[in-house]
Amino acid sequence: ARNHGLRMRVHTLLWHSQTPNWVFQDENGQPLTNSPAHQALLLQRLQSHIETVVTRYNDIVDAWDVVNEVIDASQPDGLRRSPWYNILGPGYIAKAFEYAAAVARPDALLCINDYSTTDAAKRAALYNVVQNLLSQGLKVDSVGHQMHINIAWPPLADIRQTFELFAGLGVINEVTEMDMSAYTNNSDTSPVTEQTLIVQGYRYRDIFNLYRELKDLISSVTLWGLADDNTWLKTFPITRDDKPLLFDEDLQ
Repeated sequence: ARNHGLRMRVHTLLWHSQTPNWVFQDENGQPLTNSPAHQALLLQRLQSHIETVVTRYNDIVDAWDVVNEVIDASQPDGLRRSPWYNILGPGYIAKAFEYAAAVARPDALLCINDYSTTDAAKRAALYNVVQNLLSQGLKVDSVGHQMHINIAWPPLADIRQTFELFAGLGVINEVTEMDMSAYTNNSDTSPVTEQTLIVQGYRYRDIFNLYRELKDLISSVTLWGLADDNTWLKTFPITRDDKPLLFDEDLQ
């Protein structure tokens, strides 16, 4: 990125997944509790991690996913019960933004990122979290919408409603992980037909037309991969020959 003058965004500084087990253990390998001493230790580790990564790439990164997938709309407070939450309580999200803002370039976007943000319940939970962070005076510049969608869901109206809702808070929207499954459920393994790919193509067109219409509310769109030869949807939620991206296995 440095050699070629490319823009770069970092995903992600804090996530409940992919975090080494030792982060949530004491020096004896025992699980951390919510005791004041253990909370202080975990916050120190979080701050050290954020400061190290942000400082290392500050010169070329213009957007940081500070926290990722912290929302669980089924919980009373809308927050995922992760080890971060169980040890530190809900305040860990604010701390992550506080630590990031202290070292990130002032012109770099600090983002909260999640999936299924077009779902009404999840959208409302995320909205409440962002509103609360802003009310604390924290720097939260953007909301990242992963946009893992399929050829039938979500409706365009739901995407529009989501972007307009968060723009009303004064934050920018970013599409961060977009791909479009050729399947509409989690069990179908039938081969993807040419007709399905045509439907997919027109739907990509319609969604990007919406992005253009709302371009003042959206700062960037990132696809979750380049071509169908390398996509997580080949094995998730089941193994099947999904074709979610813009180019096929032969980069056509």
